[in-house]
Amino acid sequence: MNPDPDYSASYVVLRTNDSQELQGRGFVFTIGRGNDVQVEAIRALRHLVVGRDVAAVCSDLGAFARSLTDDSQLRWLGPEKGVMHMAIGAVVNAAWDMAARRARKPVWQFIADLSPEEIAGMIDFRYISDAIAPGEGLELLQQSVGAKRERIGILRKMGYSAYTTSPGWLGYSDEKLRALCKEAVAQGAPRGKLLEHVDPEPIRGSRVEGVPGVFAFGDAGLALASVAALALLRDGPDPPEH
Repeated sequence: MNPDPDYSASYVVLRTNDSQELQGRGFVFTIGRGNDVQVEAIRALRHLVVGRDVAAVCSDLGAFARSLTDDSQLRWLGPEKGVMHMAIGAVVNAAWDMAARRARKPVWQFIADLSPEEIAGMIDFRYISDAIAPGEGLELLQQSVGAKRERIGILRKMGYSAYTTSPGWLGYSDEKLRALCKEAVAQGAPRGKLLEHVDPEPIRGSRVEGVPGVFAFGDAGLALASVAALALLRDGPDPPEH
């Protein structure tokens, strides 16, 4: 599916005239020549960002995001998908980073300290209202408040899960990939994930088969037709419990 891996990223830095040199940083992963296109898409958003009041942006990040996706001319390119979607995501992530730095908190804690009303107000329900209405979303958030302190305690103790796709994108050999996975597990990583853009049969003979704690997930949406992907989900190997 990706015979010429060239893992790339476009970086965004939001600089301010704050006396503390406040900044916000974000990035979006791309691949090879696509990175040049992504950079230009990010630059196309400058007129919507440069000169805005920092306090106003940080106080309503949802409104800031919608001001980018609702631009009448860029919207023609599809701000909810494709290269503009990715560009806007990088800028919005940089704004969240800036807001968290301004509050002197890591991003996860900045989000955790928001009220259910604040979080619900940042969600664009226009494209998911057939599945969940704004009021229902707010109710779910309110119901989870009671366990928030416990979940924050777990997060502080154990950290939050992360994974890397670099072994696959960088084109490592099977032997090196297995060695890196074993090294990660030995260093304390409880789980590893590898997306394999393959047909159903090779998924059963994964490149990381036999490495304890590492599971292969087939990225069926990129390689298979919908009927084949659904068949694989139905008849394929059972997924891990966690």
